[in-house]
Amino acid sequence: MEPFYLPAYVVVALWTAFGFAAALNLKKRWMMEGTAVLVIACAVWTAVVNFTSCDKSGDFLARDFGANVLSTPAQGSAVFVAGDAYVFPLAYMRYVEGGRPDLKIYDYDDYGIVFGGSTGDMIMGGDADSFRRKTFAAFADAKKTGAKTYFVLGSALMNAFGTACVQQGLLYTEKIETGATVSEAI
Repeated sequence: MEPFYLPAYVVVALWTAFGFAAALNLKKRWMMEGTAVLVIACAVWTAVVNFTSCDKSGDFLARDFGANVLSTPAQGSAVFVAGDAYVFPLAYMRYVEGGRPDLKIYDYDDYGIVFGGSTGDMIMGGDADSFRRKTFAAFADAKKTGAKTYFVLGSALMNAFGTACVQQGLLYTEKIETGATVSEAI
């Protein structure tokens, strides 16, 4: 992740505004014109010097990541993700590029189904415990229907219910072992 120095730009913008105000108070026309030319020259110089380092038109990392994550799950699977780093690339791939409408994708950490089926159902509302119960219920429903489940590394559901996970692409899927059942955990 690259830092963007917005607070520094705000300070520079404030000082520029003070400079403009001072220039407008000047009585001599040549001083006002000189100040205007100087400010425009500074803006153009900044744009020219920094364009290559700030140009993100060729940055497809998030899009490629989302495409790679969506290429892993089997048809009709349930995918449980954790956090914005997974949610937004997957939402982009689903809604903008039309990728994988067969998947149900749940965001365990941020309180809701991100997009389930083709309708984008949401299980928002309530407190965190209520939401987590709904997510566990969604996990149980996926297991009852025989849908394969996938998790991201660090998902709270990843090693739940006595199952171990094995890596498959960028996601993890269950390796069935003995242990607690889904209905016992809900």
